[in-house]
Amino acid sequence: MNIFENESGFLGDASVKHLKNLFIEFIKQAAEIRTNLGKQGYLLDKYLSYLFETSNEIMAYEAASEGFETGGILNGLCSGILSGDSKNTDHPFYNEVKAYIEAHPLRSQERATKVSIYCSVLFERCLGSMSEEYYERIESNAHDVLDVSDFRKLYDRIVEVLGDEEAMKNLNLLFRQRFLIVTAMAAFLQGITNDLLYSLTYRDRESSKQIFQLLLDEPSLISEGE
Repeated sequence: MNIFENESGFLGDASVKHLKNLFIEFIKQAAEIRTNLGKQGYLLDKYLSYLFETSNEIMAYEAASEGFETGGILNGLCSGILSGDSKNTDHPFYNEVKAYIEAHPLRSQERATKVSIYCSVLFERCLGSMSEEYYERIESNAHDVLDVSDFRKLYDRIVEVLGDEEAMKNLNLLFRQRFLIVTAMAAFLQGITNDLLYSLTYRDRESSKQIFQLLLDEPSLISEGE
């Protein structure tokens, strides 16, 4: 089966009926739990407040934008090193990128082509560090509204009062399915990947080939970037 048979393979599904159903299920499940908690229903209110506020602390569109901008940093490093610009020598990736570029000269006469090739080759090597740095940053932001210890204790206390964990497990699942359609990290990684796609689709003036074609002509470049 061809998952890219039509545009929906790229765009996704515009149907939102399942989201409406999930929202209704979530509210029903939360109301049932709160009723079963009796006078301790306030425990669930606090738990839900943590869920909503923490999820809203990191916006998906901001994460995607940061990812795209982070990808541009690698582009700037490669471009600067090739042009002899020493502005970003203090960047954590500078020495590694510079060493790779010096050890792997390219035949292309076009500087923009060289930048796109180096960015494509070095992307996966730098991805882990870039994603970890972003995760640490948003984790810190999340802690502005989320007391992890209190959050865990609330969950355990609710389960204790209910006498069973199944209802809370289902509530968490419904919440994630309805309100965390795209996590911050998924959005960040898609944003940074979009920058990679720009490099891969750049067209070399000399050969009239796109960068991905040049890499297919010489796949050893990718393995050398590992």
